[in-house]
Amino acid sequence: MKKEENLTQGIKKGIAKVILWLFLILFFVLSFIVLAMQSSYVQTRVAKMGSNYLSEELGYEITIDRINIEWFDQIKISQLDIKNKDKAQFISINELLVNYDIKQLITAQNILFDDVTLSGARVMLIKDKGDDYFNIDYLIEAIRELTTSSSSSGSQPKNLLIQHIVLEDVKLGIINNDQDSIPEGFNYNQFILNDLNGNVYDFSSRRDTIQMRVEELSAVDSASGLFLKNIKTQFEISQSKLALTELKLEINESIIQDSIVFTYNGMPNLSYFVDSVNVVADLKNTTLYARDLAYFAPYLNRYNEKVVISTNFKGKVKNFTARNLDLTFGERSSLSGRLEMDGLPEISESFINFNLNNATIAPEDIRQYINDTLAVSKVRTIGTIDFSGNFIGFTNDFVANGVFNTQLGRVESDVNLKINDDATQTEYSGSISTYNFNLGALLENDTLVQKIQMTGDVNGKGLTLESANLKLKANINLLGINGYQYQNIKTNAQYGKEFFNGEITINDPVLKLGMTGSIDLRNNKNIINVLADLDTVNLKTLNITDDDLIIKASGTLDGR
Repeated sequence: MKKEENLTQGIKKGIAKVILWLFLILFFVLSFIVLAMQSSYVQTRVAKMGSNYLSEELGYEITIDRINIEWFDQIKISQLDIKNKDKAQFISINELLVNYDIKQLITAQNILFDDVTLSGARVMLIKDKGDDYFNIDYLIEAIRELTTSSSSSGSQPKNLLIQHIVLEDVKLGIINNDQDSIPEGFNYNQFILNDLNGNVYDFSSRRDTIQMRVEELSAVDSASGLFLKNIKTQFEISQSKLALTELKLEINESIIQDSIVFTYNGMPNLSYFVDSVNVVADLKNTTLYARDLAYFAPYLNRYNEKVVISTNFKGKVKNFTARNLDLTFGERSSLSGRLEMDGLPEISESFINFNLNNATIAPEDIRQYINDTLAVSKVRTIGTIDFSGNFIGFTNDFVANGVFNTQLGRVESDVNLKINDDATQTEYSGSISTYNFNLGALLENDTLVQKIQMTGDVNGKGLTLESANLKLKANINLLGINGYQYQNIKTNAQYGKEFFNGEITINDPVLKLGMTGSIDLRNNKNIINVLADLDTVNLKTLNITDDDLIIKASGTLDGR
């Protein structure tokens, strides 16, 4: 019995010694490996073996200068280069530092890294002419196929998860050779962003979807001077969507916030952004400067403008609706309502349907958009306009239907305006009502003409007393001429400077007149053909003569 106990004790001691020796051997082996990995020779050999393996498996030429493994939870890769299949280099990284948990990395269903620092990288994303995809898309697909084939049969490829990414002094180029270069402003078809720095959190790549939270990302496009001062957003991109939520994007002085989502039928549609990509945007207190927008629309460079906008935007750039629109610009101007546009980016060819709930336009705020000196004078004379209504049409041919309160008086209109750079050639037609409106000030002859209150239909051309030629069918309740305020005028006639053709009746307390016919005093024609019935009137009362002059007339006047 005692022998058996001694035998058992001996076996236990032997097993303990074996286990101890195994641990010691494992410790020394691991220590040797760790120490060996600090050797430049071993690092170079491991780097060469790793790059050769990846090159063979992925079909891309990959070179690594050195790999440094520090205590199995951190890898530092020095000078990682990847070349296209045509041998053109498109990724070059000076230093890639990766922190990880070895246990999770080996056993988890996902590829998980704690921290990744990318320093001094140069990434060139190139889309060749006639190709639907960028070079990076093919590399990602090759990596996906490799991870799928290395997994067990029927299993899904592993997801890539990175808790934190630091970008330091990165250069990113996007070259789309399928599109022409843009000579002026930001060349968004071919550009290189320098000094790209920032932090990315919770990066994930699942199937065709990449998600991340971007913090304090900045870069500059040296070619144009476009400065991405700061980008903060929850980012998502896939083959059908690009989403920027919780967004704060600072470009030069402009600030865009709060969310923008782009949807499309495949990445190639991004090359035809204006008419192929749907946009849903919720903008809150977004501040845009014309000089910043000019990077994308160079003609805006001529304007010194700041716009603050909040709206719910939906549609394509070419055809969109902006609901709950609040927009301020200049010093005192603002617009609110619902805007629909079809035809951008050519503003002059775009159809506009703008339903305005409330708007204020100050003359000094639109001065820079008006080229004609005469039109500038008219706008200044009209003064600040408060209005609501509808604007339907093009910028130079539209229907204005609404109520306009100006310093000259109130106007209600449903008028089609065909704007010409030459104000004398501007055409107008429709219905109009005025209330205590200072017509004389608008015509710049308030000695001859004063205020008017009327309702009627107008069809004519010219915005000056010299050029105006219009047909007017109206009931004029009040009209000031030569300081006398006429009442109860009805007319259906063609009017112009030194020209009248039609009929007019006046049932004023002082003047009773009925007249039909034509008067043409233009170019010394002096043709008069009228049938008139004038009741007794004192012309002095009408401020036509200085002395009393009482007349009464009835009959036909035909002559020259």
